[in-house]
Amino acid sequence: PVQPLCAAFNCMLWTTYGLFKKPSKDWPIILANIPGIILGIITFATSF
Repeated sequence: PVQPLCAAFNCMLWTTYGLFKKPSKDWPIILANIPGIILGIITFATSF
């Protein structure tokens, strides 16, 4: 049950990178990782 939580954390890090990238935000990285955050947390929460 730890793998979905690690995947969600990884997606959070990539989303943070995309949001704070200079000179402009990296929208493809942000949008590609938002579902990973949501689904990873849901999968972790329902795995017990």
